[in-house]
Amino acid sequence: MFTHSLAGIVPGSWHQNGDIDRKFNMGFSSGSVTFQRYYLAGEHPTSLSETWLKAFEENAFGAETEVRSDGIETGWIVPTHYYDVDFSDESRVTVGRFIHVAIRVDRTNAPAAIVRSYRAQEEQAALFANGNGVLSAQDKRMAKEAAMDRAEKEARKGNFRRINAYPLLIDLQKGVLYFGALGAGASESLTTLFAKTFGVSLVAATMDELSCRMAERGKLTRELDDASPSFLVDPPNSDMDLPDFPGNDRSFLGREFLAWLWHAVQTSEGLVNTRLNQQIGLVICDSMKLNCCAEVTGTTTVTCDGPATAPEARAALSLGKLPTKLGLMVARGANEWSLQLDGKKASISRLILQRDEDDDPEAFLEGRFNQIVQAGQAVDELFDTFLHARLNAGWKNELGHMRQWAESFRSPTVPALQRATA
Repeated sequence: MFTHSLAGIVPGSWHQNGDIDRKFNMGFSSGSVTFQRYYLAGEHPTSLSETWLKAFEENAFGAETEVRSDGIETGWIVPTHYYDVDFSDESRVTVGRFIHVAIRVDRTNAPAAIVRSYRAQEEQAALFANGNGVLSAQDKRMAKEAAMDRAEKEARKGNFRRINAYPLLIDLQKGVLYFGALGAGASESLTTLFAKTFGVSLVAATMDELSCRMAERGKLTRELDDASPSFLVDPPNSDMDLPDFPGNDRSFLGREFLAWLWHAVQTSEGLVNTRLNQQIGLVICDSMKLNCCAEVTGTTTVTCDGPATAPEARAALSLGKLPTKLGLMVARGANEWSLQLDGKKASISRLILQRDEDDDPEAFLEGRFNQIVQAGQAVDELFDTFLHARLNAGWKNELGHMRQWAESFRSPTVPALQRATA
């Protein structure tokens, strides 16, 4: 059995230190952590150079007064507070080998509801003025233009400014960036500003991207190109349309990876021996989200202490659903974490780090940042082990065992997917 104590994972019991709080009040310095990783695709230094520090300063929030047409204004800040743009000393943004900064993203335009309200006011005024109770097309056009003009003037005064900031760690030695937001809008703001600041593109480390890189290193690119989705339950009738995966889309590997982890937890006592001769302990906890592979029976979300053994999760698996998000407790070497893993993005959320009682603020932060990196590496090792099994000849036999495991959860009262879609 999986015997790791996981005693170091205590939500809410974070090490507190006044010096740390004064240096970093936001970002990855405290609390649980959420991140999407990105690879730096372009030439870059291996440590913070004077050129890069100057680039941060020149592109700090407020240094560039131009606001995008969609009302978005972005810039770099030091992660102490929203208005800290002092990049004069590299010690303010470096911890060991890491650069720890944040991107501030302000939305300055008027919300749509405000614009609609302004337009309604203008139309009411036009109705009162013409006295006939009818708005002409010209009246409506003029009301819309007046509302837009009013909204733009107030936006320029800053009446509608909404401020957000998202932390990031840059590991220049490894060429990897850890971004503390998962939304598409925040990602677009990051990649655009990063390219503008440093002339370096960012590539999201999704399961698709990871599979391509790992297959290339393992000389399995052709096998990856030939891979097609595997099912633990026979798909619906062949004349039904199945989800289309373009030739460059390997996102289906993410859900198969999570199913493989689930199978390993249930049949291998929660221990996975990786290709790097590391043993990683796993417990499925907190929550699990499953989607129908054939997009027929919908989505099932299970939230409880042991979702892997919940009847709802097992019934969903037996109907052809595979997990797309999984809550995990992970033990690798001396490290233990709790996290939520997204099977498509390979993003990690709600990562709870072990407590570190180091009284030195710099050492405390560097220890946290190293744990973030190590958590990502543990996921990579697990996925690398799965991918090599998936792309080699032995997969057919392993898939057979997984199918038997899924079928074992089928109740006589739960119809097969074929009957459910008849």
